[in-house]
Amino acid sequence: MKGKLTLQQRLILPIVLLGLVTLLSNILAVFSINNVNANAGTIVDTYMASETKLEEIRRSMMGIHRLALSHIVAADHSTMIRLVQEIKEEEAALDEQLAAYEGFVSEEEEETYQALLEDYAAFKHALVKLVCASADSKTQEAYAMANGAVAQYSNQVEADINTLYTAVSTQAEAARGRLSAVYITSLLTSCVTL
Repeated sequence: MKGKLTLQQRLILPIVLLGLVTLLSNILAVFSINNVNANAGTIVDTYMASETKLEEIRRSMMGIHRLALSHIVAADHSTMIRLVQEIKEEEAALDEQLAAYEGFVSEEEEETYQALLEDYAAFKHALVKLVCASADSKTQEAYAMANGAVAQYSNQVEADINTLYTAVSTQAEAARGRLSAVYITSLLTSCVTL
């Protein structure tokens, strides 16, 4: 009699085993969902946000450059003063954007980020000379500055932004690959558990 299980024990044993398998399955499913969510969150919060901020920086640079060129062709002093105020506002906004972007810069990108800041500072300095020449009715000198130093530093800033964008895009692509691997691992784990 000791070796035999009662009918009640025989019925409870499969239910207990089924409960344990269900519990294990649910724990693995939650773990898998958490892994997929963490990887997707990294892609959205880090890489996509970084790409968006770089595009905002690019647009601001183009806006400042456009305003400076508008200053050269402005016909009256009130328009010139308004354009200088707009340039200063755009520069202040761009300074904030560049400072905010520092949180997204990895060690590998630090050198490029510093080059971006230096090129932007040189761009602003050249812009001051352009606006001064333009305000002093030295149109030829202003055009020379626009086609010379301002264009040069603008192109360098653009190149720095492109380098950072490429690095971020590469990292995002690698993260997408990791996300796919985590998804497939999660799917296989769920299939094995089932």
